[in-house]
Amino acid sequence: MFAHYEALLDEAAGRGFALALDTGWPPEGWSEDLRRRVLGWLSRLDHLLINEVEVMGLGSAATLEPAVEVLRAALKPSATLVVKRGPDGARGYRGGEMVDVPAPKVKVIDTIGAGDVFDGGYLAAHLSGATLAGAVGAGVASASTAISTAPRRYL
Repeated sequence: MFAHYEALLDEAAGRGFALALDTGWPPEGWSEDLRRRVLGWLSRLDHLLINEVEVMGLGSAATLEPAVEVLRAALKPSATLVVKRGPDGARGYRGGEMVDVPAPKVKVIDTIGAGDVFDGGYLAAHLSGATLAGAVGAGVASASTAISTAPRRYL
């Protein structure tokens, strides 16, 4: 299934594309083989956007901060790691900077797709020139709006 991912990432990076990845939860779990493979991709990325359970699985740690350090060491120095934390908001890391953006208290209607909505809000803000805090905040705001509205709204 992943036979050509490295070549695809190298090709896109070689053409000057900025790369963002949201891994999703592997249905088979984070085997050592899959962990090694995905960790090998991180040096090509500009943005890694994953939830805290995925961080701990990929980073092979029982708690968040040690897992974050594993992932940050595998990313290129200029890359951003964003940890989506559900009702606790999100945390962003870039270089020596760390931001923690809390989520507003909302009445949850439907969480399906919340991570993808977060990614869209974060990336749109980043591309518009937002700071790390501004981009993470935009992701939190987009996801919070989406999960608490019916019909669903995004802004």
